[in-house]
Amino acid sequence: MSSKIEASVPSSPIIYPTVRPKFVLFGSSLVQFSFYEGWGATLAHLYSRQNAPQQPSLVIVYFGGNDSNHPQPDGNGTDVPLEEYKENMRKIFIHIQSLSEKTRIIFLSVPPINEEQLYGNSIPPNPPKTNESQRIYSEAGLEVCKELNIKGIDLWSAIQERSDWKEVSFIDGIHFTKEGSEVVSRKILKVLKEADWEPSLYWKDMRLEGQAYSKEKDAPELVINLEIDKDAEFQLQHLETVHQSPIAIDSEVDQISSPYDNDMKVKSEKKKEMVGTVRPKFVLFGSSIVQHSFYDHGWAAILSHLYSRQADIVLRGYSGWNSRRALQVLDILFPKNASEQPSLVIVYFGGNDSVFPHPSGLGQHVPLQEYIENMRKILIHLKFDTDPNDFQSLSEKTRIIFLGAPPVNEAQIFGNSVLLGKPLRTNESCRIYSEAGLELCRELNIKAIDLWSALQKRDDWRDVCFLDGIHLSAEGNKIVAKEILKVLKEAEWEPSLHFKLMAAEFEEDSPYDPLCPDGNTTFNISRMPFPEIMEWD
Repeated sequence: MSSKIEASVPSSPIIYPTVRPKFVLFGSSLVQFSFYEGWGATLAHLYSRQNAPQQPSLVIVYFGGNDSNHPQPDGNGTDVPLEEYKENMRKIFIHIQSLSEKTRIIFLSVPPINEEQLYGNSIPPNPPKTNESQRIYSEAGLEVCKELNIKGIDLWSAIQERSDWKEVSFIDGIHFTKEGSEVVSRKILKVLKEADWEPSLYWKDMRLEGQAYSKEKDAPELVINLEIDKDAEFQLQHLETVHQSPIAIDSEVDQISSPYDNDMKVKSEKKKEMVGTVRPKFVLFGSSIVQHSFYDHGWAAILSHLYSRQADIVLRGYSGWNSRRALQVLDILFPKNASEQPSLVIVYFGGNDSVFPHPSGLGQHVPLQEYIENMRKILIHLKFDTDPNDFQSLSEKTRIIFLGAPPVNEAQIFGNSVLLGKPLRTNESCRIYSEAGLELCRELNIKAIDLWSALQKRDDWRDVCFLDGIHLSAEGNKIVAKEILKVLKEAEWEPSLHFKLMAAEFEEDSPYDPLCPDGNTTFNISRMPFPEIMEWD
């Protein structure tokens, strides 16, 4: 793709709308684990920069699978009688509808289960859960949706459309594999595309955050930015053709497999008390390494999975951006007077700054000393330096982790990253900007991760860490996630921000928890590792 660069200056001030729509996923374990090989991560990737007004624009609701369990004589357990379940869902829907006239709802009905996979070779005479009970509760929920004119997705039928659904849809007979999650993603996107909602909530129809609008227009028109967004080209060309986007063109969902697992063992003596239901907020702020961090088992998806009941992972990633553009929106994205400030900000800029300059002066390149000063301003804005009298931080509890510029595989990128016969960036230029950022962090006493060195610890890093020589593959993302978690575990922050030491939302014991094998007590699964294979630290 070739573009003719024409600089144009808008005749009126530019505003950057930054209040994003909020899509809330509300439900039980099929929601909590939806960032593991899941449909939650797919939606987060596709909607990484979509912009619109707020209360929640969309709430995706799922309850019913646990309600459908067979009742126990003592009344303990997760089962809810059918008519009570319908009345509960009716109350939930009516409450959400009352939030705002623009708040939309999608209900996910109870999916099927694979009884043989769940119970093994011998299904018990009175199993706690059956596929037939799932069907009954699925139909009941969909009936309430028809009554209230709410969009409902029949997952019980959708999952079973494949002849081999029992073999490919579940990890354990209940929770989805990547194939099962692909079905859910497609169905949600189909509803979002076909719904006659105004405004549309389909990802292709929504404005991107960071687009500039003229104040003179009642209906703002896009003002063309001066810079060519190189990584936007990556998103359109690379993801859809080379590796395919998780949702290619319309909604062909590609594989969303995962090489990682976790273990959420509790160190209860160190847990911190959660006040109310306001979760800590972790903001990821950077260029394409951040914007695409939910794709291909990305490091943001890993964090979202591990912190699914401890913190909200907020994505503020902007493909193609350098530190100059980050400064332009810093006060808007991180206002000092906000009533709630992030507990953690993970910052990444530098890869685009390090590209070689173009004779026209256009493009992403930022001279090294200017890059250092830009990052100094960004980091000081987020957290004051050693003299708090000079600078006001967002909050004394706001922590920062800086990601240094990662390496690149020059042989892999030079085929599509050459201008005027010369490479746009080299591994050496990335090293120089990486070291400059790390040195600044030492000066300001800010936690920093040397990604340039971390990725190159593997002998085969060039072959396994990248999709295109720049953007990270599953293996590259896994390294980033491990490095972040290592900092979070070892940091002497009070309170701790490591997922094992933070309070889980609504983790108190309840008689409605799943029953233990003895049939007399319940088991609190709020900290249950999923899947139970690999330790994540």
